[in-house]
Amino acid sequence: MLTLHIANGASASGTLKHYFEQNKLDGTNEVLCFDDYLAIGPLYDGNKVNDHQLLNQRANYLFDMLQIAHLEEFADATIEDQWLIDITKDISKLCHFNFTHYHKVVIWHGDNAPERSLLYLCCHIIDEHKLYHISINDYNLSTHMLRGVGACSLEMLDFLHNQEKKINPVDCVQHAQLWQTLVKSSKRPDSLLRIFESNEVKSVGEDYFDKQILTQCQEQGQGQGQGQGQGNFVLMMALVGRVLGLSEQLITDTFIIARVYYLIQNTSLEYQGDLDQPRQLQVRVRD
Repeated sequence: MLTLHIANGASASGTLKHYFEQNKLDGTNEVLCFDDYLAIGPLYDGNKVNDHQLLNQRANYLFDMLQIAHLEEFADATIEDQWLIDITKDISKLCHFNFTHYHKVVIWHGDNAPERSLLYLCCHIIDEHKLYHISINDYNLSTHMLRGVGACSLEMLDFLHNQEKKINPVDCVQHAQLWQTLVKSSKRPDSLLRIFESNEVKSVGEDYFDKQILTQCQEQGQGQGQGQGQGNFVLMMALVGRVLGLSEQLITDTFIIARVYYLIQNTSLEYQGDLDQPRQLQVRVRD
């Protein structure tokens, strides 16, 4: 019996692979890394993978965001075509995957927007008779909630591996419908971000985190001895880490960095330093 485990991102899939190897279970368990982040950007209908327009729209959105975040490897315009090809391969990999020789397909997820969205997509494109899922929130922690599969320890995986549940047909249909709803919403410019709230994935605007970014920037600046008023400049990367740490949502640092640059562009934040050097860049809230 061959089982395929699908996890979102290199960290989560790498941890699962290590767990199966360590427990000598890798002969009957394979791991597929879904290397895309469904909480942001326009989505696509997984049953229409030949519609290159939808895939290209998502690839271009993700590439533009990486460039906005001033990530050094994406600054060279001469390699843009290759990056777009690579990104498109990542986002279409799951839809082109051959599931026929697997007895079971297990989706690993937590209570967060990207992993729940992946669950919905899988219900949309994979035979429901094969589908199982493992929710990491079945592992009870007294101190905090697990935010994503990548945060699980090997001991946690040892417990969770035995908690897989068959996705019943009614839930599968509902999840597939939710995916289609998210796809439709993502075609609107005010619904390009997804959050997890009230036990469901909701579409919101890209500015959802902006207020939190500005609040944390103000508090960090005043915490450095300035008291009232504008506050001191703070390192942008420290601000990004603070927002990620305090947010109830699972989101990438790249997206928050891109939003900080947007707030600089619209003059909500002022900066000192070189915009092309994000690790040295400092920002503060403009009066």
